[in-house]
Amino acid sequence: VDLNAFFIKHKDVEWSFNVNLTHYKNKILELDESIDPIMGWVGSSTIRKVGGSLYNSFLVRFAGVDPETGQALYYKNPDGRGYKADADGNLILDANGNKIQNEADWSTTANYDEAEQSDLGSTLPKVYGGFGSNFRYKGLDISFQMAYQLGGRAYDGNYEAMMHTGYSSCMGQNWHKDILNAWTPENRNTDVPRICATDNSYQLMSDRFLVSSNYLSLNNVTIGYTLPTTLTQRAKIGSVRIYVTGDNLCVISCRRGWD
Repeated sequence: VDLNAFFIKHKDVEWSFNVNLTHYKNKILELDESIDPIMGWVGSSTIRKVGGSLYNSFLVRFAGVDPETGQALYYKNPDGRGYKADADGNLILDANGNKIQNEADWSTTANYDEAEQSDLGSTLPKVYGGFGSNFRYKGLDISFQMAYQLGGRAYDGNYEAMMHTGYSSCMGQNWHKDILNAWTPENRNTDVPRICATDNSYQLMSDRFLVSSNYLSLNNVTIGYTLPTTLTQRAKIGSVRIYVTGDNLCVISCRRGWD
């Protein structure tokens, strides 16, 4: 959708506004018959299933921090992935000979390896686009253009890397200031795990780092002045416009520096 309108249109004064928006979605209608319809086709952090999107995120779900120990917690199997089996590992079948899917398990564990990845839905934004305005009064003109995105998500690997737990391999690597809110016996109600170099929690992908990709950016501001023709014609010049412009001036997002 692209809309353009004039609020004022006069010989000496013009003021116009423009806005555009795009909504995009997709649905997987069919996959190869060799792909299990329950398990889907799985990448390292994506999943593709019939009825889902090409851009569905597939990550372990972060369950917060254990207030008693400060360890990171993860949900074990919120999607009920896999099929029921007996003690010997043999699949349990129903009366029709079909495999029986596991039930959702929302219990938590501090052992990342015990947590199954989960389908977190599409990361696509609901809408994105831009808007701007142009104003002119006689020779003076002012314009700006902005861009925005709403409803999307993206994985912030830079932030993840800066929230490490002091591993020897991270020696000399900076921390994000959010680490100051890490769990301590005096700071139990937090979503930042304790700082402990022996905890296996560095660079473990989870939806803890799947953040909003909403943003509003100021892409351009331009201010100009066109000299009167009575002056330029004397110099046998068609027109002269003096202007100053700025590009990529600021971004407002869920986290400073997240662009």
